[in-house]
Amino acid sequence: MLDDSYGKLIGPVYSLAALATLWDCSEQEAARRAERLSMLALQVGDRKLYPSFQLDGAEPREDVLEAAFLLSLAGEHETAALWLVTACCGDRLGRTHLQLLDLGERRQVVAEAAETASRWADERELTRQKGEQE
Repeated sequence: MLDDSYGKLIGPVYSLAALATLWDCSEQEAARRAERLSMLALQVGDRKLYPSFQLDGAEPREDVLEAAFLLSLAGEHETAALWLVTACCGDRLGRTHLQLLDLGERRQVVAEAAETASRWADERELTRQKGEQE
């Protein structure tokens, strides 16, 4: 794992080479597998970094990937990753969506991810319409 500016915000991240080592495969196969799993890939310069919270050891976390996929439909991967590690607005204990997933609250987090993705898409559309009017 390597620590980069995104890593400081979202926690440890894997480079493609580190994923290839973890999965005991080539970098090309690791890239295909990460894409097939719809993993969040943060673009940093000319390389991609993969938040480690998407994996449990070497295995994909289906709960995280489901929420991340919904968010990435309406926003950038970086924004989706930050949403997962930021305290939930309605949680009195200040827990993050990732912490709620760790506690087994998959339905709640996926519902909030879908709602958030819908709101992001609406905001994008409004911004686009406003730009066309100017």
